Amino acid sequence: MSKNTIEKIKETLEETKRTTKAAEDALQNEINIIGQHTTLLSRLDEAERGLVFATQKINDFCEGDFAPGVARQLVLGLDRLAECANVLAAIEAVKKNKEGILKAYKAETVGAAKALLAEFQKNNAAILKKHEVI
Repeated sequence: MSKNTIEKIKETLEETKRTTKAAEDALQNEINIIGQHTTLLSRLDEAERGLVFATQKINDFCEGDFAPGVARQLVLGLDRLAECANVLAAIEAVKKNKEGILKAYKAETVGAAKALLAEFQKNNAAILKKHEVI
C-alpha cells in the first residue's frame, strides 16, 4: 500500500514539474514577443527619423546654387565642361523627380517598417492585448 502511495505522489510531482515548465515556457514566449514588438516600434521610429533627415538633405541639395562650383571647375579647364554638364543634368533630374524619390524612399523605409509591425501585431494580437501593448 505504501509503495502504491509513493508512486502516486511521484506521478503528481512529475505532473507538477511538467505544468510548471509549460507555464515558464509560455511566459518566456510572451516576453520574447513583447521584446520583438519593442524592436519593431524602434525600427519604425528610426525609419521615420531617417525620412525626415533624407527629406531635408534632398531639399537642401535641390536648393543649392551650383553655378559657382561649375565655374570653378571650368576655370581649372574647359575640358571639364562635359563632366560639369553631366553633373548639372543629374542635379536637374533629382529636382524634377524629388517628390517621386521621396515617396519611394518613404515606401521603402517607413512603409516597410509599418507593414512589418502591422503583420507582427496581427499575428500576436492576443498576447499584445493581454499585456496592454496594443
